[in-house]
Amino acid sequence: MKHWFLGGLVVMMGIVGAAATNVSTSLLAFPFSLGLHADPLVIPLSRMPLTANYNYGVVNNLGAPRVMLGGLESAQGKELDCNLASIYGIVVVAEDSTQVPALPVTLKVHEERDLPVGSPYTREQALVATLWCLIMEARGSDKVPLVVKVDAKDPALTRYAGEFVAEGVGLKRGAIPGSELRRDPRGVLNVVFDPQRHHPREVTKPHGSPPTLVFVPVRIGEEGVMILVPCWTDSTRILSGPWMALPLAMMTFSLKEGENANSLHGSSFNARNEGAGHRVSLSRWSTDAQPLTPEDRLLLAAACHATLLSMNPTEAEPFEVSLGVSAKDLDAWKFLAADGWSLARPETIDPEWTRTFTNVPKSIAGFHLEPSETGGFVLTADKAAE
Repeated sequence: MKHWFLGGLVVMMGIVGAAATNVSTSLLAFPFSLGLHADPLVIPLSRMPLTANYNYGVVNNLGAPRVMLGGLESAQGKELDCNLASIYGIVVVAEDSTQVPALPVTLKVHEERDLPVGSPYTREQALVATLWCLIMEARGSDKVPLVVKVDAKDPALTRYAGEFVAEGVGLKRGAIPGSELRRDPRGVLNVVFDPQRHHPREVTKPHGSPPTLVFVPVRIGEEGVMILVPCWTDSTRILSGPWMALPLAMMTFSLKEGENANSLHGSSFNARNEGAGHRVSLSRWSTDAQPLTPEDRLLLAAACHATLLSMNPTEAEPFEVSLGVSAKDLDAWKFLAADGWSLARPETIDPEWTRTFTNVPKSIAGFHLEPSETGGFVLTADKAAE
């Protein structure tokens, strides 16, 4: 171990490095591209997982490309980048990425870049949506507001520079004329534009199904808070979306080689789709040495809530979830009976718990959903289960 003597203070490399490191996963909202299927007056927000040290450098990734699972079909073929900020040439540059919002952040606009053929938005709309995402991430306060500069030639873009303070789903200081944030019934946060102020481009919507909204459980922060993140995938992947989407986080600074952002991806729970899209079978990989744990219960709740939010069951179109368990673990899962699940084949080596859902219930396996301020839901333990 190396030592340096600085004014009588002994600095030991290794100890200082450990104390000054706090690498964890966070989520950054970004404007999601639905291509030709987009509503020209609404831009939905998704959230990208990032692995960072003390959240340093996160806002600089707002303009980075984000790959969409399955991609979008457009007039130019398959498009994978789903971040409108990236597609429209908007780069986010913090004066000091470790001092946001204390120091200004610049939205640099590459106006020479051609507008995408497969999107109805103007560059001004894309800038506004990016600005909303930046404000929601940086927050700011009355004493230290977020100062935003806009590096562009077009006055229609530079007028969005200013000081901003976020408050809930909205602004406490600053103004973004002609737009507001609204949460839709499925929990997606959208930037909604005033048609009197914004005039989108005309595009011809293609035939076929639009991308499918799915929810993915991502654990963030030191405390491991579970967030169900709205994202989109191609229409054939709705049932596997909660397992397949967002498998890896982007890294801004990390001592790790990689970070698996999707809590279900590679977990002890697997899923198999059955029937004509109205049933999913879950199974838990286990051995005699791996009894049911609180983590298993959390993952079961995350898997069920994410699947049901994605499928959006109704009385007319119910959805069934089954859980295959080992006969040796049967007693550990008896709490599901009080949760409305039915046990099938209890005397066999492959018993199965099933439950039919006609909505997204208030609670599953001891966990319920709370709206997340920047879209999606926080998976929260019921008081009785804490």
